[in-house]
Amino acid sequence: IWGAVATGAIVLGVSIWFGRRTVGAVKLIDAAVQKIAFNSPPAKVYLPDRDEFGILGDHLNRMSVDLSRQINQLQEAQTRLATVLEGMGEGVITVDYEEQILFANSAAGELLNFDPQEAVSRPLLEAVRNHTLHEAVAQAIAGQNPGRREIEIGENHDRILGASFTQMQGDPCPGIVIVLNDFTDLRRLELLRQEFIANVSHELKTPLAAIKAYAETLQRGALDDGVNRKRFVER
Repeated sequence: IWGAVATGAIVLGVSIWFGRRTVGAVKLIDAAVQKIAFNSPPAKVYLPDRDEFGILGDHLNRMSVDLSRQINQLQEAQTRLATVLEGMGEGVITVDYEEQILFANSAAGELLNFDPQEAVSRPLLEAVRNHTLHEAVAQAIAGQNPGRREIEIGENHDRILGASFTQMQGDPCPGIVIVLNDFTDLRRLELLRQEFIANVSHELKTPLAAIKAYAETLQRGALDDGVNRKRFVER
């Protein structure tokens, strides 16, 4: 009886010790996982024993280091991309399949007169009330190619933007990228060129008509007219 009692006590003590050791290891691993999930890796767990929990802890530590490196690389790439997009003169807007704004750079905000930071997660039509832009975005998300559109903006529609639309990779389409260019000065120069050509054409009509008349007169016999041919050629 006493032997059985002693054996039971020993077994109970070993079970309690092993249970506490197991619970402690599980708590350490759980704490490390919580840090990785809700904070930022690397989060390490220290288990001195080389049993299954120790091996699991080593795997978790390596995974944490690898995950931390990948996150740092993604953050660096995102920072570089954001710097490039902010430095572009063209406006860039990305929207998801529900036409909600995911990103917009400062140039887009200046061209379309909205705050890029406040516009994130808002519908594009709410931030930018332009029917032509909204229609082209809807067509691009639906898989139709709207081509390059010209969008008139401003109170008097005196500014002209060129917009191109590119689908993001994925099936179904997760969203599109909109690139905006200000064509206002270019269109103004084209208008000036057209006006200049029209004015020049109008101004040249009279002298050209006179030159043609004198040339035809000379051709039709005035070359033999010693009195008038010199005056015609001089004119």
